[in-house]
Amino acid sequence: MDFQTLTLGGNELKLPANNSNANYSVRYEIVKGRQATTLAGGIVECGVMRRKVWTITFLSSGVKDSILSLVNSTSTFVADDGESYSVYVLDPVSFSPFPFSEIATMTIQLREA
Repeated sequence: MDFQTLTLGGNELKLPANNSNANYSVRYEIVKGRQATTLAGGIVECGVMRRKVWTITFLSSGVKDSILSLVNSTSTFVADDGESYSVYVLDPVSFSPFPFSEIATMTIQLREA
């Protein structure tokens, strides 16, 4: 089985490879300020501060306790682009329906600090 590997707080996260990239997504979230739309349909940014937010689903075997200890704290995350980010590990963490299985997964969200 092929895996994509990311690092969070020194722990290697193994993402099962799939064609739809359902195990890894990145989006931007406005954490301060706002956006407005002009009458012409353009976007006006009013003091906007954006942060990256990652949603990651990975195999929990061997890293579950370490990752759970990082929830609601700041840690270092090395993303797929090779860049290192300071991130906040958001709560709640979700688990696959079979949390004790060898192929059990957990899903977390990270927000750029």
